[in-house]
Amino acid sequence: MKNQAVDRNHVLSLYRQLVTTGPAEFPVELEKIAVARVCRAYGLDPLEAEVPGRLDMLASRRPRFKKGRLNLPGAGPSEKTVASDVYWDLSLLYHLPTNFLKLRRPLFDLALQGLLPAHVRLLDVGTGTGTMALCVLDFYRRLAELSPGTGFRIDIYLLDQNPVLLKTARYLIENYRRSYLTGLEVGRLETIHKTVTPRTRFIRSIGFNLITVGHFINQAELPGLKAQRRILTQIANALSEDGSLVLIEAPDPAEATSLQIIKEHLTSATSLNVYAPCAYFQRRVLTGSTRNHSFDTFDWQPPLSIQWLHRQAGTPSPDRLGYTYLVFRRDGRVKYTGIPTGDYLPLSHFPSFVGQRVNLMGTVCSVADRSGSELVRLTLCDGSVCSHNYSVLVLSGQERSELNQGLLTARTGNLVQVQNVPLMKQKCPRYHLPLQHDTRVTVWP
Repeated sequence: MKNQAVDRNHVLSLYRQLVTTGPAEFPVELEKIAVARVCRAYGLDPLEAEVPGRLDMLASRRPRFKKGRLNLPGAGPSEKTVASDVYWDLSLLYHLPTNFLKLRRPLFDLALQGLLPAHVRLLDVGTGTGTMALCVLDFYRRLAELSPGTGFRIDIYLLDQNPVLLKTARYLIENYRRSYLTGLEVGRLETIHKTVTPRTRFIRSIGFNLITVGHFINQAELPGLKAQRRILTQIANALSEDGSLVLIEAPDPAEATSLQIIKEHLTSATSLNVYAPCAYFQRRVLTGSTRNHSFDTFDWQPPLSIQWLHRQAGTPSPDRLGYTYLVFRRDGRVKYTGIPTGDYLPLSHFPSFVGQRVNLMGTVCSVADRSGSELVRLTLCDGSVCSHNYSVLVLSGQERSELNQGLLTARTGNLVQVQNVPLMKQKCPRYHLPLQHDTRVTVWP
């Protein structure tokens, strides 16, 4: 029987629910499970107080827990002089929420085009505390609530070299499933304790239709870029014919070159193609600028555990997170298909049309300014020229209309179609395009 795709209407409902209604939020129920896991590890009753109270109690009764510090933003170098179990407990409380939400965008990229199956066979490589797997589980749980009769099922395979982290990941997934999941069948849940090397052979017979790999490049245990490329090639071989491989990395310019090399290797040495974040996958996004390297950023509401950790470190809680992601497909599909063709001016032809009104289509490289309700400014690229040329779309409050207000929803990686906009050159290499009342904007999620 063919594995049916997730219904697009339900995905759009979920997209509006999670993306367009305000800052992203880490699931409260999952935070409580994580805090309960840490409390139990220290012999404390996890139900004695709410999240901040439990952590205060933990810090007062277990001094070594209070002394442990992570490398929080603005807190200086990390201190791992405390016992390793304390470090991993702190890491669970911090990195689970901050990395969990980063997978949502790639999942929406696939689901909106009907490329997420109702029965997903997930392999999470380097699972750690199960962050990526938990995000997929949460995503499908929410879809199942919107479509209870679809028959969603997820089989989960967790692979890591650390047995303690695998045990934690299983604990979180099992408790999340037991306490909060309805309408979603969790079939297999297997942990694979294995050190991944270039010689590792992954199980091909299962036919994983979704493989997630989080923060792969900066893993100190991996012996260099050459080994990483060989390992990712082996991972890609475990994909089914209609499968997707998702890489999630930090928005760190130092990793940009490595990620570009890995992309080029996977597309040339395997049958994979780049599916997302954009149709063109312009090179300029992977060239050293932090703003441009971060394919996506999003506002979020830091959960109580994150706020508590930052108070202990004396640093403010971040209200915005950035990350880099790549989605590969084996079947040759690209992100934007079925888009009407039209008379769109390539960026490479802009010099000949300065001062005229034009139509253009491209991918959002970055949102340069979104200062309240008065001004929206973002950069656009269509992959037709070198990395140093790009266009800047500007929408002022005075020119806003029903035709162009779609620009307000544009995010990094979105495909944007613009019709009837003046083309003006301010300063090389930027082309300035001020949207007018009669400029029509269409944004593809």
